[in-house]
Amino acid sequence: MSDAGMPPSDFQDPQTLARRESQRLAWWAERGIWARLQEKNAAAAPFVVAGGPVDAQPVLSVDAASTRILQDVVAKFRHLSGRRCDVLPGWSVHGLALERAVEQRLQEENADRQALSPEGFLERCRAYVRECNGLQEAELQRWGVWGGGAPPFWTLEASFAARELRELAALARQGGLTRLQKPAFWCPRDQTVLGEEEVEDAPRQSPSLYMAFRAGPELAERLPMLAGREVFFLVWTSAPWMLPANQSLSVNGDFEYVFYQLGERVICAARTLLAKALAEVKGDELVKKTAHLRGGDVETVGFEDPRRILAYASGEDLEHLTYQHPWLERTGRVVLSPQVTDEVGTGCVLTPPEPGAQGVDLSSAVREDGRSVELLAERGALLNEKTDTVEHPVPHCRFCHQPVLHQPLDQWCIPMDRALEGGKTPRELALEAVDRVRWLPEEAHGRIRRALEGQKERGLGRQRRWGVPLPVAFCEGCDEALALPEAMERVADAVEKEGVGVWFRTPVEAFLGPDVRCARCGGSAFRRGTEVLDARFDAACMFPAVLERWQRRAADLCLEGVAPHGGWFLASLQVGAGIRAQALALACLTHGPEVSPGRVFPVETLRQQYGAEVLRLWVATPRRSSGSAPAGRRPSGGEPGPCAGAEHPARRAEPSGRLRP
Repeated sequence: MSDAGMPPSDFQDPQTLARRESQRLAWWAERGIWARLQEKNAAAAPFVVAGGPVDAQPVLSVDAASTRILQDVVAKFRHLSGRRCDVLPGWSVHGLALERAVEQRLQEENADRQALSPEGFLERCRAYVRECNGLQEAELQRWGVWGGGAPPFWTLEASFAARELRELAALARQGGLTRLQKPAFWCPRDQTVLGEEEVEDAPRQSPSLYMAFRAGPELAERLPMLAGREVFFLVWTSAPWMLPANQSLSVNGDFEYVFYQLGERVICAARTLLAKALAEVKGDELVKKTAHLRGGDVETVGFEDPRRILAYASGEDLEHLTYQHPWLERTGRVVLSPQVTDEVGTGCVLTPPEPGAQGVDLSSAVREDGRSVELLAERGALLNEKTDTVEHPVPHCRFCHQPVLHQPLDQWCIPMDRALEGGKTPRELALEAVDRVRWLPEEAHGRIRRALEGQKERGLGRQRRWGVPLPVAFCEGCDEALALPEAMERVADAVEKEGVGVWFRTPVEAFLGPDVRCARCGGSAFRRGTEVLDARFDAACMFPAVLERWQRRAADLCLEGVAPHGGWFLASLQVGAGIRAQALALACLTHGPEVSPGRVFPVETLRQQYGAEVLRLWVATPRRSSGSAPAGRRPSGGEPGPCAGAEHPARRAEPSGRLRP
């Protein structure tokens, strides 16, 4: 008997698990176990398992690691059952994150990026991609991931880029590519458009301004008791640079608004926000009071003289009223918006003009001197100190961590609600394709449908050089944009032979053809576009770019984390459904947590502590937590996981591509 009173056992010390796993992996590799399994089942019909491409970074994210482990579990189960399974491994290597990583390395080497030629910088990016790939491959092998059974694809490969450009040409040919002016996040530091997933909120001190906008004469017709008085809408903003372009104020139709006598003026604000506003504008209008509540005394503020409230009105009563801009000869209009809240401000919100609105110029109205606050003070429209500030979350670039602008820009987009050649819109086609997919777990179906229903047009272009070029041209005479499917096909042929750089070093006329004329002015001189395609569009073209080797239109099974549902996954549905009315896979299993941006998951630390096989079991178990990590000495934890409520797909998948009920 042992000291613990237990009988002798051949079980080895679990503390040596990590070392013994390395020995077992080496034993498998020496004997070519994986290659022999593939050879044994080579004649069987392939069951194709796909997943999103892995980002090029030194360490795998928990999402990517979980996906690759689950793919490996499915592949091994099928091969050990005498069936064939081909996994599509891929790497998405474009995007601002990789450029920033290369720039950081140049800084560490005291190298000047500006001294590098464009091609020299791109070569540094390629070298970094190869380095990251080597690190990730070694990490995956240590996790016991044997391989895919199919050659990996890279979004930087010329063959992949050529196929991607042909997909873009097919979209354009069906009317699925258009140029729209729409608001977008713009990073001043990196001089590029950012997607929503590339922006995060961070606290920042901003101006806190309370302003008076004079109401138009029709207010007295609706509220006769205010006739003969100077009435102003009380407006709060932390973004005074919006003032020059302002043409409307938003109010909430469900709020109650009050008209309060403030000195010579009558101001209009939401009733629930007036006290807070007056505390900032004119503190002596308030008196502190103590409310005796069951949970304790609470100090509040109240009106010193409630008789100064001259009138009440609902938000709906204020709709279509006009007001005078504080310093411009411009009349604005009050509109209703449910997005106006009573958490901060006055209930009267500066509203940016809608993109595409008739008669609205969305070009920047802020001059270099930026004197909006001074002009407010000079005209007597500023009711508090111009030095007042407020700390609140504002959008920042996730890469340089600097504030971003939200401004109107001309962008190439897939028009979600414009009918294509067949008469249906990309949104309708994508929703129909989603309904034909078998979703595991079933609630993933509703989640992806809701995401598609609310999906807005996303800009396809990025103002970079690291990426697949967006092959469009612009008229030198009138700046009209030109997106010709035939030209895109010629660019794709050239890229397949010479690489993506051929677009930037070849005269654009060589791709357009000699007879092309501008539809607006008839000009024949054009310049090439300098944008590259969004990395999300790169990944969306993965399936058509690689599935043709099996002569397949869709994979049998797609394994993907929850987090990418708003990323390449949605884009792939738009592209696949828009071109061939087909989703990316016949069945889809989603797993894992909705990881917050920047969240670090200590995958390598956990592997060293528990060993790879224990964590593989944790990833694959149907009861794995969708956001938890092993705690203490209990890696499994017993919480719901990626396949909660669903049998493991490896047991249900058939070679024909169908799933058993």
